[in-house]
Amino acid sequence: MLKLNRINEVKEYILNIDEYIPFSIEFSKSYSEFICFRFGNGDTSLLEIYVNKNTFEIYNITLVSINTMNIVLCNKEKIENNKIFDIGFPIITYDNSLIIGDISYFDCFYSDIKLFIGTQHLCVSMDESLTERYVQNNNVFFGFNVFGNLNSIVINNIPFDDIDIIKQSIL
Repeated sequence: MLKLNRINEVKEYILNIDEYIPFSIEFSKSYSEFICFRFGNGDTSLLEIYVNKNTFEIYNITLVSINTMNIVLCNKEKIENNKIFDIGFPIITYDNSLIIGDISYFDCFYSDIKLFIGTQHLCVSMDESLTERYVQNNNVFFGFNVFGNLNSIVINNIPFDDIDIIKQSIL
């Protein structure tokens, strides 16, 4: 659904972690012209990705909820070294079948999401496809499959205390 179009310069971001919302990443101030892509099953798990309708930039990613059956505690790093790596910030394109002007929310509830929690990283996987390419924006990695579709988001170098907050709030 969300495809990699091009890569811009790295953007600053703010990572928010608390006991109510597992995490939220803000890349810029909110926009009035947006489309929100929602992943998960819409009931027990929900990941929202807000994209500016005009620039196609992701400006917010929020893991609203996650089914505890889809949480995996792991020590292994989720980023694989033998993949293509680019440095920058991904600019997204949408499926051409969407009429962007008519909708604000698009539900991608065809596959549930999984959350992998490591000692200092989080990985949200939106589908079962293998990641072939990563776009690294500081400590946030956007994973794309062989077709260029966004399939995972990895956040590295999260303080231990914040990982504990996430574990306590969702496990």
